[in-house]
Amino acid sequence: MAAKHPLPYRVYLDITNKCPNLCLHCYTDSIRSSEEELGLDELKDLVQQMAAMGIYNLVITGGEPFTRTDLFDLLWFCKENKIEAMVITSGVLLDHLKIKALRDTKTHLRISIDGVSETTHDYVRGIGAFKGFLDAIKLVKQEKFDDVSVHFTLNRMNLKELLLLPGFLNEIGIREVTLSTIKPMGRARKHPELLIEPALVLFARERIKLIFQNKN
Repeated sequence: MAAKHPLPYRVYLDITNKCPNLCLHCYTDSIRSSEEELGLDELKDLVQQMAAMGIYNLVITGGEPFTRTDLFDLLWFCKENKIEAMVITSGVLLDHLKIKALRDTKTHLRISIDGVSETTHDYVRGIGAFKGFLDAIKLVKQEKFDDVSVHFTLNRMNLKELLLLPGFLNEIGIREVTLSTIKPMGRARKHPELLIEPALVLFARERIKLIFQNKN
């Protein structure tokens, strides 16, 4: 009898390669839509397959998911199939109507950040990106939308700001953060100044430990 493998806890789905940003660390090298992107019916079919398998956690990313006009059709379909959906975004395309729709579809929002200062964040994401991030946070606060977190991608430039991250998040009213590290894929391969050398990995781990120790 063949061994049974455990089901994955969640599925990550890149629904578009289109993005208004040109982030230096983008592992998908996103900029414009691809002919290979799945249509809405194909995405719905994947959601149905997930539900049939008993997988109920979907992370929607890209590119920038909000560039797709059918995103909320997909999110409503997730809700109908009892799939817990999360959208990862830069936040630059958010508005009041989108946040209301996120609440209605019970979708978690995760906004990306690459530094606690304008200089660091904008170096990676482009001029004005840090202001766009703060504007997005302001919008979710105005709408009293609490199902939101941030995603902080570690790179060599923002390591020095890691210990400042808890205070910054407290200042903007965000209680949940996910940390990941830059990957040498996509455009990041062209920017070795951002890549974390193996010798710095232990340093990064120690900084993360300090964050959680101070938090507790």
